[in-house]
Amino acid sequence: MALCGNDGVRARFRFVSLQEIKKVKTQVVIVHGWAADPDCNWFQWLKTVLEEDGFACTIPAMPNSLNPILAEWVEHLHQTVESLPKGGKLILIGHSLGCVTITHYLARKENARADGCVFVAGFSGNIRILAIKEFYETPVDLKKAGSKIKKSVSILSLNDKAVPAERSREFARELGAEVVEVNGYGHFMGSEGVTKLPMILPEIQKLL
Repeated sequence: MALCGNDGVRARFRFVSLQEIKKVKTQVVIVHGWAADPDCNWFQWLKTVLEEDGFACTIPAMPNSLNPILAEWVEHLHQTVESLPKGGKLILIGHSLGCVTITHYLARKENARADGCVFVAGFSGNIRILAIKEFYETPVDLKKAGSKIKKSVSILSLNDKAVPAERSREFARELGAEVVEVNGYGHFMGSEGVTKLPMILPEIQKLL
């Protein structure tokens, strides 16, 4: 009887251990930008690579992508993060308007935190796109947002025609993010041939 009992205890501990492993898996949320969706650009490629490496990855479809409303995007990101298993690390990855959304989320939601963030073509200030002007005209405390991120990096391309490099540099400076500058990637879009983004992988690794 004692041996059976011990075996049962060991089995129970093994079960709990497996459950804990599932809970502490690093969660990655990729936030797409304006007029995009989870299947655009390099998002599905990155999701596949990360999941093969043991991460859990979510790409929420942000509401009304062609005519986005800031409050709706912030709330949708908030609900997405709240729905994730607790206990593991959280990495937020944004592209373009997704980066701006992440900063508003972190600044507005009191309990919002991230272990790491990667911002791809992020920006602050006026980039002269009327459809998204609410996002850059609405003030956001980037220093407060940055204080809620343990580590962050901002990737920009010098030939980005949508977001001037200096807008991305300013964004990173205010957040306190490391800056990685490349050339030839434009706005990091599939329509520009960017369907994979291998350079992002070592940057994610640095956040762990």
